[in-house]
Amino acid sequence: MRQVSFSVESAAKIDQDLIEASLYFETQRLEAADAAAEVNDKMAEALKLLEGRKGLEYSTLAYQTYPVYEKSEIEGWRVRQVLQVSGQDKTAVTDALSALQKTLSIQSLNFVVSRGARDETNAQLTKDVLDKFKQRAQLIATTMDAASYEITNIQINTQGSNQPEYPRAEMMMARDSSGGAGPALEAGKSEIVVSANATIELVFDGKRR
Repeated sequence: MRQVSFSVESAAKIDQDLIEASLYFETQRLEAADAAAEVNDKMAEALKLLEGRKGLEYSTLAYQTYPVYEKSEIEGWRVRQVLQVSGQDKTAVTDALSALQKTLSIQSLNFVVSRGARDETNAQLTKDVLDKFKQRAQLIATTMDAASYEITNIQINTQGSNQPEYPRAEMMMARDSSGGAGPALEAGKSEIVVSANATIELVFDGKRR
């Protein structure tokens, strides 16, 4: 036997440390220009509320304008825009959402793994899986009475669910009479798996066979 193929893997569960929220404002007016003006005013107000807040990243996106029909006739125009807010500081995000709910509505609230945490975990898991590869390869060579082995092929693969946790009961937006307390936030975990698929060639007494 010359070649042996095998696989090893290493996995870890890590905290979803980044909160991503999407908020929107939508209005309908007879004239498209009036609807657009109202949306622009509300978004400007929302952006002003976020100015100077630390630990947050935010941007506007998904600006939509479309007609509203009644019996094949345009009876008005609807305009909608989304504001995305993200951050790792739970208090900063909660406070921001509380303030923004006075102007905007929350569309979604997600927890994901930040790029920094994912990259750090991937790096550590890659080291772990390569250590496992070397141990397995050496075990195979020793068991088969080979002098050594050579790597014919090795592929490193990363899998990880970064699916956001959508609002559960404890995350739903609670409002008070004044217009909106922030949501209660509770993050989950994501699993990252790094695997190595390898083929080695055994060397017997300095020769392959």
